[in-house]
Amino acid sequence: MSGTTMADKVFGLDESLLERTVSRLTGECGGTIGSWTCHPMGSLDGNFVTDGVFRVEGWSETSAGPIPWSVVVKMIRPDRARDDSAHYNYWRREALVYGSGLLESLPGGLSTPLCYGTEEKDDGSVWLWLEDIADDGAPWGEAEFAFAARQLGRFQGAYLTGEPLPDHTWLNRAWLKSWVRQSRLHQPAVSPEAADSAVKLYGLGQLLKTYQDFSQTIDRWVDALGRLPRTFAHQDYYKNNLILLRSPSDQSPLGLTALDWQFASLSGIGEDLGRFFGLTMTKGQIPVSDFGRYGELFFEWYLDGLRDAGWRGDERLPRMGFLASCAIRSVWEVPKLIHKASAEDHRVSDGLQQPKESVERLIRITQQQMEMARQLSGLSGLM
Repeated sequence: MSGTTMADKVFGLDESLLERTVSRLTGECGGTIGSWTCHPMGSLDGNFVTDGVFRVEGWSETSAGPIPWSVVVKMIRPDRARDDSAHYNYWRREALVYGSGLLESLPGGLSTPLCYGTEEKDDGSVWLWLEDIADDGAPWGEAEFAFAARQLGRFQGAYLTGEPLPDHTWLNRAWLKSWVRQSRLHQPAVSPEAADSAVKLYGLGQLLKTYQDFSQTIDRWVDALGRLPRTFAHQDYYKNNLILLRSPSDQSPLGLTALDWQFASLSGIGEDLGRFFGLTMTKGQIPVSDFGRYGELFFEWYLDGLRDAGWRGDERLPRMGFLASCAIRSVWEVPKLIHKASAEDHRVSDGLQQPKESVERLIRITQQQMEMARQLSGLSGLM
């Protein structure tokens, strides 16, 4: 469906499914759809496996008067390169997750949007009809990150204390291993000249030496994560995919809804938290000056959630999962840094512009990852 217009996509909406969905939304009143519109949520370009996300909204005439409603339609496109459940980004996984009912009663207080239906299209794509949950768009501070990390611990702790793990074959069993493999295949090519220019402009010599040493151990750490206690993982758990329910009185967090279950997997304890923290740094959602402090807080909050769920195991295990998962992100971030920094070297040499803030931020991110790798080395006895 890639390359089609928004009008083409809207024309493909199944009106009978729309009517059934609206009937559920309006409840006992039933009624007739008066009018509706469709608007894209974000870019129409989509990504590897998503062809667009749309909000369909309108109103219905009922015996109780007009009732407004809205629903989200997510269009998932087939991808031959990602047509294997062992791939971290298996294209059909999210539709299977919702269609299975797996998300309807998650433990630990974590909620998900209701799924009103999955629709198989003639072109092979799958459309998900999902509950429209509004996000207030407010920035997050410590209270919000603390709540989200603790909720993640409560959710995953439940599976570590007796909640049966899902056993669907399409859940990935080695998510990080697949991600590392794909990152190595698609990372920016880095020549010796690019590395030299990055070192010259930004003084990255020690950082690159530390990364080169750590990179020799990455595969062993990935294997070690595979031996950690298993739990149900989201693997894309960060602010952009989380919606907070807040108290009307003081706006404090009361509940959490997790969106986008494309990466759902069975992963090691702490692994999801490392990705949460890594994405939070990458997306610029915490100050660079607070990376170290937030790293410790994220782990403490997650551990509190595990304890809330009744888990009383060795805390070095979730710490290893957390540190390794985040540090291993350097397999993508460091080549990206060298590529960006060497490009900046040419721009500065040509007098076009000064180094970008994004490069400086990426330096701080990779420095934090290498600090976490250093801490991780102290847990090598658990490998």
